[in-house]
Amino acid sequence: ITNFLKQYSEYGLPFPVAGFGFDTVVAWGAGKGNFSGIWPLVWHHLVDTAGSLHIGARGPTYMPGVFGHTRVLGYELIDGIELFRRGIPDVLAYVHAKLRGRPVYLCFDMDFFDPSCAPGVCTPAWGGATAREGLQLLQGLAGLDFVAFDVNTVSPPHDVGGMTAFLAATVMLECLYLTCRRTLR
Repeated sequence: ITNFLKQYSEYGLPFPVAGFGFDTVVAWGAGKGNFSGIWPLVWHHLVDTAGSLHIGARGPTYMPGVFGHTRVLGYELIDGIELFRRGIPDVLAYVHAKLRGRPVYLCFDMDFFDPSCAPGVCTPAWGGATAREGLQLLQGLAGLDFVAFDVNTVSPPHDVGGMTAFLAATVMLECLYLTCRRTLR
């Protein structure tokens, strides 16, 4: 995705983009943790961390300062507890208000979902979104100016009956729908 966004910027399109991620745990050091894929984007100043959101973080975060590290980088973090306390409609309204009119890159980690509906992920952690809740969040993002997507952390050897692959394909399809429904600059 870094190469895509670098090429995107070479055409004179506005940068940095607002990053937006659904994930389980966040990185605690360069190249470490699930959110490490965003590091090259931060390094090349392709993502505006102050204008970015990280939603749904939870799970095996036993190291002190994991969430704090993300905030130090400038990301706004709405962890899984806050997401479900506030409710999906409230969080979606906030996301739209914050990202409206900006080019947006969506990084969707499949371990955002609970292992009951997505068992084949790299970091399964109980307490995640159901398939219905995750798809409702995605569908509620319609109207934002998406420029790139990635769907990741599927682990085929752990995927019981292809459940995670099927849900990941559905997430990718929803991302394509979001592309069709985006607000053009």
